[in-house]
Amino acid sequence: MFTGIVDAIGEVTEIHKGESSLSIQVKARFRTLQLGDSVAVNGVCLTIEKVFKSTQVQFFISHETLNRTYFSKLKLGSKVNLEYALTPYSVGFASQFVACTADVVASRLDPLASLPLAKASGGPLAKASGGPLAKASGGPLAKASGGCSTRFRSRRASSGKSSGKKNISGHFVQGHVDGCGKIFALNKQGKAYELILEIPKIILKYFVPKGSLAVDGISLTINQIKKSRVFFVIVPHTYNHTALYFKKPGESVHLEIDMIAKYVYEYCKRHRSLKKR
Repeated sequence: MFTGIVDAIGEVTEIHKGESSLSIQVKARFRTLQLGDSVAVNGVCLTIEKVFKSTQVQFFISHETLNRTYFSKLKLGSKVNLEYALTPYSVGFASQFVACTADVVASRLDPLASLPLAKASGGPLAKASGGPLAKASGGPLAKASGGCSTRFRSRRASSGKSSGKKNISGHFVQGHVDGCGKIFALNKQGKAYELILEIPKIILKYFVPKGSLAVDGISLTINQIKKSRVFFVIVPHTYNHTALYFKKPGESVHLEIDMIAKYVYEYCKRHRSLKKR
């Protein structure tokens, strides 16, 4: 699991094509990595299969990943966004957050539904004394001032040691691409940039203004939606410190829908279907 906050920009230095797979070597200023570690490469969760130096590793890309991504179009010198996986500490909080959200949705769809994970009387996620996801002063799950949106923190390792707590500044990203979009425009507006993407209609149903979307592994906020085009405002730091800096109109980008949006949409659809029966 990831957060959509890019840790480094890598460069593709070698590409080895198989019959239905691909292996790529990426050069970057990596922290200490080991065989089997997961890294998000342009938003796709890949596993390290070889470590050559502290600055170069190799990833295997299966036929399934090739079918869902634009990795088959990678070239030598291509720039890619890299993000290290979250630690168990932060993933634990992430799973609690998703469970908490599911309970809220269930309670709104069916007022009689119980909230087994977050009862005001003292569920594991929302004890009255102040559980990890809720504070003690009141709210839909147990306390409105904290609730499910309490700040989450993660531990990012550096050279094998904990670097302390760090805010999860993006949103929860799995590294499972839902589709590819195309850059319609990337224009400078003052100090910022406006990014306009052409989005496949099949996944537009999950999008809402001010919702989250992972674009090539970057956590972005949807500004507005006009038919099949989705608009974003890119702040200077994001533009200058990600591979967006090297992108041009017409190029493809990986898209991953906010996982909570997917689960809520599917839950609501199934709930309505069951009620009709």
